[in-house]
Amino acid sequence: MDQIKKVYKFGGSSVQDASHIKNVVDIIAAEQQRPLAVVVSAMGKTTNALEHLLHSARSGAWDDKAWSALASKHKQVVKALGLGDAVLADLESLLQEVKGRLQAADLSYDEHYDSVMGEGERLSSLVLVAHLTQSGQRASLLDARDLIVTDDVHRNARVIWEQSIPKITELVHDCLLTSDVVVTQGFTGRSMSGAPTTLGREGSDYTGAILAYALEADSLTVWKDVDGIYSSDPNRSDDAVKMGRIDYREAIEMTYYGAKVIHPKTIKPLENKNIALIVRSYLHPEVEGSVISASGAASYPPIIVRETHQLLLKVRTRDLSFVAEGHLADVFRLCNEYRVKVNAMKNTAVSFLLCFTDDGHRSQQCIEALRESFDVELIDDVELITIRHSTPHLVDSLLQHRVIYFRESYGSTVQVICNQISV
Repeated sequence: MDQIKKVYKFGGSSVQDASHIKNVVDIIAAEQQRPLAVVVSAMGKTTNALEHLLHSARSGAWDDKAWSALASKHKQVVKALGLGDAVLADLESLLQEVKGRLQAADLSYDEHYDSVMGEGERLSSLVLVAHLTQSGQRASLLDARDLIVTDDVHRNARVIWEQSIPKITELVHDCLLTSDVVVTQGFTGRSMSGAPTTLGREGSDYTGAILAYALEADSLTVWKDVDGIYSSDPNRSDDAVKMGRIDYREAIEMTYYGAKVIHPKTIKPLENKNIALIVRSYLHPEVEGSVISASGAASYPPIIVRETHQLLLKVRTRDLSFVAEGHLADVFRLCNEYRVKVNAMKNTAVSFLLCFTDDGHRSQQCIEALRESFDVELIDDVELITIRHSTPHLVDSLLQHRVIYFRESYGSTVQVICNQISV
């Protein structure tokens, strides 16, 4: 039996409707090297719709119109693909299961969140495998919750590698007895106690890396709506430059500072086994993408990473005593407890500045916990801009018409927390 050498991951925009799913199947069919592992996200904005439905259910005001729209969208895709009554019946059964999970009332918010947020991936993977089979591919479906074992922390669970790796290798091996394309879901896992967990928003890239690592693949290809990794957001900058080759360290720096093209946790397991990460466009699969590997470019252009919807906190001791190691330990302990990633920080004698993404529920819980021990001044909706390989002229031009709350330089890397000034 051949070993899986390639893992493909398709994001939500690539499977948003019937025509896009057909395109994904064409991309898979064109890949001659078999067997192949495929990770798929939920269709389009399904995860956002599920989050809305979760809130409506927990508030006692179930949004039946939104539920009907979500269910109808998936049924219409099945019909448009001509997948038949049996697949439609399987989809209907899964939809009823999802609805029951949404309306369950005996779970904490985070447990409830994880019990439903991965259901969009189950819906899309069911449809994808059905269309692959219809198109003549020998495809099998595996539930990611049977593959990836995590801790019990919901909404940003950590993988327990020593238990996940043997599960992945065994179950994938069994599938390859009858198939040469194995499809599973991104973003989800199951805790040691048996509860569904999620790996953090946009965690499907990470799922691809987990599979590539466990299966000792040569590469993970992430299919996006852009044809590679750019020096800045091409939708916001005419000066964005596509980078053909990037080394692991540069990629880790970019993702740490918030580059959205790849998930921050994705790179490290790939680096550990020298597995290449390739970013390609599902819209233009004929175009070469960007490759992240041990060997990168001789030099890099200025790289601009923007993080919006940030919270800036000034944390002070209540007696105006110095911010000492014990205080900092308490702050980081709470950030870790609520799985809040600190994107920037700086301390003075009596205060500590930290910046993290406003994700709603979890970040607010962390702020409330900090306020139990500290005075916390909050500035919301700020922007964190990081410029790697910067030049003074570029920094000055980017910071025009902005109020600066925080600025720090580390060699040629400049980080700024700021707000736009109305002009």
